[in-house]
Amino acid sequence: MSDPSHMDALRVISPLTGRANVETIRRIPVSRLQRFYRDHLGVDIDRFVGDLDAVEVCRCLDTGFEFYWPLTTAGDASFYDDISKHPWYYDPDRWEHREAAGWLEEARTVVDVGCGDGAFLELVGKRSAAIERLGLELSPDAARVAREGGADVVNQSLEVFARDNGGRADVVTAFEVLEHVVDPLRFIIDLVSVAKPGGLVIIGVPDNDGFTAETEEILGGALNMPPHHIGRWRRSSLESIVDIAPVTLVRVAHEPLEKPARDRLAYARVARVLGNGRLAGLAWRARLHRLYSRVGAAALVRVGGPTILVAFRRLSDVPQERRNG
Repeated sequence: MSDPSHMDALRVISPLTGRANVETIRRIPVSRLQRFYRDHLGVDIDRFVGDLDAVEVCRCLDTGFEFYWPLTTAGDASFYDDISKHPWYYDPDRWEHREAAGWLEEARTVVDVGCGDGAFLELVGKRSAAIERLGLELSPDAARVAREGGADVVNQSLEVFARDNGGRADVVTAFEVLEHVVDPLRFIIDLVSVAKPGGLVIIGVPDNDGFTAETEEILGGALNMPPHHIGRWRRSSLESIVDIAPVTLVRVAHEPLEKPARDRLAYARVARVLGNGRLAGLAWRARLHRLYSRVGAAALVRVGGPTILVAFRRLSDVPQERRNG
């Protein structure tokens, strides 16, 4: 069997810069990923991991962006069809949607990339029926639900859409999409190109500096790993986007750590001390994490919630060589 730990580091390329200035942070046994997706989600991921023993977590030293290697472990359309059947997958009431809806300024056209079931576009429509709302969604089932909510949705990739829709929108959004993308550089350039010069590009991703990073090891958070996620973003790596696209960063917001997430974080910390085994299970049944959540509330609230939201303003035309590169 092949093991990425034996790969020459020079062969690992940052998908954000195209350069080999990367380091390996840690390795995740493939058996752990297979077990999680099989036992918790009923999904077989063997076709993505092949004969690998482990998946590497790598860091781009130029941007701080973290990603999983090899990139071939990313999920395909069939994988997302399987996982999106779970009722919790598309949350109709998301913090980043409510927050971003207040950032639209005087927008007349909003394009939501990876719009899912259209929850954000529906929220925008409720706030102002005058705003033209367009969604991009590759899942036919999700697109159908979004259309039923009144949004205009096309089954098209961003790369294809961007070719004929440069400078179309006052606001372009991508919520919980960028972490799934194998080629984030291309995606970001195309995303920016759809915005008008002076328009906004709003991106929401799991924040790997806060709740997400603290809980994934304890709470079986393989959803933050391949095949579901292929990239790991945080504020510093999002800020680096200004170096690869013609944008300036204008706004950053961190999701507050609300009580349900605070309880999960409390349990993760208790379980870490107890070894995440039988004792941790007993602690869960005894609700010790809730006691810790109340007693240690001040310390917990200093941890960011699951999501970080950023807004960029497009400055100029997108360099053609970048879009074609």
